Amino acid sequence: MPDVKFDILAVTRTLEDGKLLAEALLFPEFSCCGEDLAKLHNAIQRNAKRMVEDMSPLGLHRRQLPSTPKLEQVTITVEPQVRSIAWQGPVELGLW
Repeated sequence: MPDVKFDILAVTRTLEDGKLLAEALLFPEFSCCGEDLAKLHNAIQRNAKRMVEDMSPLGLHRRQLPSTPKLEQVTITVEPQVRSIAWQGPVELGLW
């Protein structure tokens, strides 16, 4: 089988206790949790390489990202359903 370049995008989140959670998009089979970002990304790479080497071309194609995702911020305004002393005005939520 010829060599094919295949990009895997990893997403890393900081959890409440300060630990990091790294996950590869379109590869729900594995994720890594720890405190060292470089070690987490290396673990994701090793796991992905092992899985991709055993995958059929069709299975690999199904996990290909259509394009590189980009990070954007979205702001949502939430209006109070019922006026109360606790919530009198709209609240803006920023998601990114």
